[in-house]
Amino acid sequence: MMLAALSAATLHACATSRTEAPAIAPDPLIETRTVVRTVCPPEVTTALPARPQPAPDAIIQGNDAGMGWLSALLVHLGLVEGRITDAKDQCPK
Repeated sequence: MMLAALSAATLHACATSRTEAPAIAPDPLIETRTVVRTVCPPEVTTALPARPQPAPDAIIQGNDAGMGWLSALLVHLGLVEGRITDAKDQCPK
């Protein structure tokens, strides 16, 4: 019973207190910085070797399926060379 009376007196004293509430410090400021660097691997910066050229007396012949595959392979090679060249152009000088 004594504890209840003390608790009630303490609560009443806190509720009617005229003192200022303690100042609350603001949250710390967190600063984030992002740095973007372009890094080019040697696979991109190394010069492409010259395309092999057929000999003047070379004969390239085959059936439709074989020549279609060879044509697709050459188109693919051109696309890969183009991508490497484009990537190299984006590298820092």
